[in-house]
Amino acid sequence: MGQKATAENRPKGVYQGISRLLLYCRLMLNNPYGIDKDGRLVVSSWQQVLQTVVSLLICALLLFLAYFGWGRFSLQNPYITLKVLRNLVHAVFWLTYMIESKRQNGSMTRIFERIKTIEDRVAPQEKQLRKFSRKVWSWILVSFGLCAGFTALRLCHVGRDLVEILCAVTDIILIGSPLLWDMPLWMLLTLCVYYIDYVNSELGKTFTEQAFVVSSVSALGPPETDKLDKTRRLSSLRDLFRKIDDLKNEVNDLFANRIWICVLSAFIEIVHFFFFNITLIRYWSVASGSISLSGFTLFNFWKVVNALRLFEVVIVCSRLAEKGQSTSIVVHELFAETVDDQAKNELAIFSLELLHIDVGVSGNGFFTVDYSLLSAVASAAVMYTIVLFQFEFPGYSEDIRPVEDMYDF
Repeated sequence: MGQKATAENRPKGVYQGISRLLLYCRLMLNNPYGIDKDGRLVVSSWQQVLQTVVSLLICALLLFLAYFGWGRFSLQNPYITLKVLRNLVHAVFWLTYMIESKRQNGSMTRIFERIKTIEDRVAPQEKQLRKFSRKVWSWILVSFGLCAGFTALRLCHVGRDLVEILCAVTDIILIGSPLLWDMPLWMLLTLCVYYIDYVNSELGKTFTEQAFVVSSVSALGPPETDKLDKTRRLSSLRDLFRKIDDLKNEVNDLFANRIWICVLSAFIEIVHFFFFNITLIRYWSVASGSISLSGFTLFNFWKVVNALRLFEVVIVCSRLAEKGQSTSIVVHELFAETVDDQAKNELAIFSLELLHIDVGVSGNGFFTVDYSLLSAVASAAVMYTIVLFQFEFPGYSEDIRPVEDMYDF
């Protein structure tokens, strides 16, 4: 197809940059791997054992706390109910993660291979890599800042009881690990967005130039001539788009369970947020004397962070879907404008393939991750909150125990 880009004749690519970033952030990716000098994924046996042991310990801790709270599991104490449900959801995730650790490491290997294959065809600009790196490091710094702030606040509200200490440790783990789980998903999907942008820009050049002229610095063809055969150029772009879709599918398969956990945890935390704050307003005269400002801040800080997690994932998935739709629009415009029969045939094939390619991200095929998911989760949370209030037990205003325990989440 095109001329392969080498270390001598092309600038530093996104693949090299993301490899270095992922290597620096290996502990945050829940995939303890290393990257050798050729860009291959390397996982040692001790890393796999450590990964399994840590996952098993966290899962056991979550199950223990869920079992401890099961005796108080009741609609009469929705705070404990939601806490138990949250711990069960995360315990199931960690158990699944431990069982599928080998498959996940294999998926990361295939993802890196696909990225390297795509980068042999695309020569990204250094400016794009710097922009991508700034976004990633901003995510890392914000995540560490949120985790540090939450940890400091949470430690102010831990007693000497063993269960309270375990609850505090669990809360710190659950606020930190999801932020770091989402980072590799965001990074890889952002890469897919950049690659589709490249395809769209090349198609746009074809559409605007009307003569199918490409620059000699294009990574899609040899620099011997200034005019590349239009059929070959469109075929190359079509093949590149298919490879990008394969990369997206691999990323989606790897992170499908994490997307489920993100949606479920956001739903539980939003319900908890609504129920507590409405209850606090309703019984302010009774409960105001037992509430501390730091405890109130801590509680709502937790809920807002979990809601922002889902919002950030939805944004990058929606951007990817929009870029895929824009590719279809450009292809259809090209098909209407071109007069060359061979180019029309190639565009017709491209258009038919786009009908069967969905660049959107889904949660194991059950739902599509886009902006409609936000409204669906918010609507479901409001409805479930109303159900909780309908089952509110008598004499609640006299028993303000749940409000006093607001930061024991």
